[in-house]
Amino acid sequence: MNSNPGSGLQNIPPASTHLPVDRRRLKDRRRRPTPIISRYLFVGGRRANRRLSDPPTNYYVDRPCKGLIIPAISIILFGVLDTIFTYKLLVLGGSELNPLISLSLSLGWGYCLSLKFVLTVAGLSVLLLHQNFFRMQRIVSSVAVFYLSLISYQVFLLSQI
Repeated sequence: MNSNPGSGLQNIPPASTHLPVDRRRLKDRRRRPTPIISRYLFVGGRRANRRLSDPPTNYYVDRPCKGLIIPAISIILFGVLDTIFTYKLLVLGGSELNPLISLSLSLGWGYCLSLKFVLTVAGLSVLLLHQNFFRMQRIVSSVAVFYLSLISYQVFLLSQI
């Protein structure tokens, strides 16, 4: 055996001066951050950061966290109930205070229902996409509590008639 520590390096060929050729056919998807709306919104995808070194806030994920599913479904259901109760109150002589909804009512109940539903779902989607930004989870829960208060008030009004 040769006791010289550098003698084993003589059999290694010199490093190539050519850079390796990139033979991948697809672009590396990791070159850009996760888009706000992606194919993983409802199935698969990330729900949280993968590494401890990643920032704990201000990042997008593909799917909402489990803690926001119930408030999100509640907001949608409360929006539908709000439309139904608003209709009943208007038939009984009430008035709509929201000018945009008043305009849609002049076009018909189908337009009003569609507009309220689309606006509710669009606004909720924006909130859920930003769930890991500044206190957004509390804001989503607060919107659900606000809608519950509105529905309770409408039920109170309907019970007085």
